[in-house]
Amino acid sequence: MLFFWMTWHLIKNKNLKNKPLWFLFFCVMFIGVIFYFWFIYRVKYKDTKILE
Repeated sequence: MLFFWMTWHLIKNKNLKNKPLWFLFFCVMFIGVIFYFWFIYRVKYKDTKILE
């Protein structure tokens, strides 16, 4: 929820001075969310023995 609020806030304020920093932060968060959902998918629907 906080992530979407920050994204909306970022889109509203387009006159930011740290555009590359915000873009990098957005990319890192996006990849993190995708990896998180992939991990949950692996645990729930695939083999639970991840360490093997």
